[in-house]
Parts: sequence; C-alpha cells; structure tokens
Amino acid sequence: MPDENELLSKLAEAEKELYEARNALSEAKKKWTAAETNVISAKINRDRVKEELRVYRNTTPNYEPDAQDLDLERFRNQHPELMEWIRERDGNKDESE
Repeated sequence: MPDENELLSKLAEAEKELYEARNALSEAKKKWTAAETNVISAKINRDRVKEELRVYRNTTPNYEPDAQDLDLERFRNQHPELMEWIRERDGNKDESE
C-alpha cells in the first residue's frame, strides 16, 4: 500500500493535470468563439453583398442582344449603302408629311 507522501504526490499531479485540461478547454472555447464570430461575420458580409447585387440587378438594365438583334446588326454592317438609302427614304417621308 502506498504511503501518504506518494498519495499526496499523485494528488498534486492529478490536480496539475486537471488544471492543464481546464486551461486547454478554456483556450479551445476561446478559439471556438473566435471561429464562430468569424463565421457570423462572413455570413453577414455575404448577405450584404447579395443584397447589393439584388439592388444592382433591379436598378441597372442589362440588355443582352438575342439572335434576331445580332442578325439585324450583321445585316446593317454588311449593307451600309442599303442602310443609307433607307435613312434617306425615311427622312424624305418625314419631310413630305
């Protein structure tokens, strides 16, 4: 059977181990809280940017030409003399009316 000094030594070692474990737990909780804060901050920032994008999309027209628009533009570029003739014709119509 161990004597009192050995038991006191074991008790001191166990208390030191408990103290270190509590410190480790405290540090882990601090890191966890910091990580949670970062996650919450990132979510808030993401939501803020999403809202800015939504507002931008709702207030800024974004016209992308479809196939028909592209075909018309190609025709106009390929036939500038015809387009000039049409402009002159339409200009003369406005003057005669």
